[in-house]
Amino acid sequence: VDPDLSDAELDALNEEVLLRIQESGSAVPSHTFIDGKFAIRVCITNHRTEARDIEQLVADTRRHAAEAKGAL
Repeated sequence: VDPDLSDAELDALNEEVLLRIQESGSAVPSHTFIDGKFAIRVCITNHRTEARDIEQLVADTRRHAAEAKGAL
């Protein structure tokens, strides 16, 4: 969420972040729409997933978001 972006800009940013995460190979989240807005969706089913894996995904998401926002 970024109050400086319109809903359309935020949707575009989140879609770009999703693609960057997937292309990096660090994780393979998918997407969904919540109240008509694009959202990154994570479904964790691997029993070997640890807290550090989730923490890394959050860090990667934040990094990709900052990079993608700078490119807007």
